[in-house]
Amino acid sequence: MDAYRRQDFAALRTKLEDLADELLVRLSAQPSFDLVESFTAPLSFAAVAALFGVPDADEKNIVAWSEAIVAAMDSGLTPEAAAPGTRARDKLSEEVSRWLDGEPDTGLLADLRRAEAAQSISRDMILNTLRAMLHAGYAPTSRFVAASALALLRTPGAWKELQATGVTENALKELLRHSGPVQAVARVCTQDVELGGRLLRGGSDVILLIAAANRDPRQFPQPDELDLTRTPNHNLGFGWGAHACAGASLARLTCAVALGALLRHTPRLRLAGEPVHWRHATLRGLRTLPVSGGAA
Repeated sequence: MDAYRRQDFAALRTKLEDLADELLVRLSAQPSFDLVESFTAPLSFAAVAALFGVPDADEKNIVAWSEAIVAAMDSGLTPEAAAPGTRARDKLSEEVSRWLDGEPDTGLLADLRRAEAAQSISRDMILNTLRAMLHAGYAPTSRFVAASALALLRTPGAWKELQATGVTENALKELLRHSGPVQAVARVCTQDVELGGRLLRGGSDVILLIAAANRDPRQFPQPDELDLTRTPNHNLGFGWGAHACAGASLARLTCAVALGALLRHTPRLRLAGEPVHWRHATLRGLRTLPVSGGAA
């Protein structure tokens, strides 16, 4: 976590803003385009590549491996996804190891490579950590940005409201609550505990439905409505406490940059067809999101 906090997020924001502008200058001139393939996915990938300090990362393979890992999260429902997910994790570890062997001099890789050289952390721990962060930094972030755009476009007046206020912290929190990608997480009870009148035995597996908690009417009045000014908004989109998402700041940054760029370059953004969702239960996401930027 210390290595993560030491990264230059101000410089990263500038880099992402430049890329978002570059992508949308071209896309906004087209009658329609796929927001996921052409914008949210490449921007989210660039964010995690810049954080790691790998300017020449193999986007095509890494994205494919990441999607295989996402599918494997549902292996309890689709057992055939387990083996491809394991192979993808191995491939991702090999790629990260190759980057480390290249002696990077910037980004998260460089910090952890120095820690390895000082023998304060093992290569296996570095690989496991970086592989998880690479996957988690790309897949959920891309899904969060795309789902946020869809929620805004489907809520009457929300896009114009965001144009007036800008991308505020309250808006990002509400988009995460309403349309966050993480649907469920798995935990293990460390001891017997009673919850909702039921006894959960120590050592038993527990599936926590994050998406359901974020729509709990006891915590969020009119939970199915997107309210960009909702407060308080203590949702679980990035987890909570000791298990809160380490990359939450990167996801918020990427989403804020993406939405801000869309507001500037495509103020008349609208849906241009039906979105297509990945058939995943654990990590919800859009496969395609056809939009029009308002070009003639």
